[in-house]
Amino acid sequence: MSTTKLQEQIERATTRLAHLKAQEMIKAQREQARQRQTARQADANRKIKLGGLVIASDCGATEIDPAALVTVIQIAMHHYTQHPEKHDEYRSRGIAHLDARAVRREVR
Repeated sequence: MSTTKLQEQIERATTRLAHLKAQEMIKAQREQARQRQTARQADANRKIKLGGLVIASDCGATEIDPAALVTVIQIAMHHYTQHPEKHDEYRSRGIAHLDARAVRREVR
């Protein structure tokens, strides 16, 4: 086999390898973009759910200054973490409130 023919085969193989690496890189970029989009969507859903819970609390939280609301939540979370013995009580009260709210909404 001639040197020229070998060089042509090497060039074709090198070109093919570069093409395959480019495809692999594009595939990896698409996967990263998909993962970022999934993470953004999960974050948006989490924020919507938390906002919905603030509204569902029916305690006027939507009427106060946002900075004050953050402080109220921080205080409540501090109390929550300091009193793990009350977690079951808080959960039960929350479930009862959400159930009662759901019944009121069904009646409308």
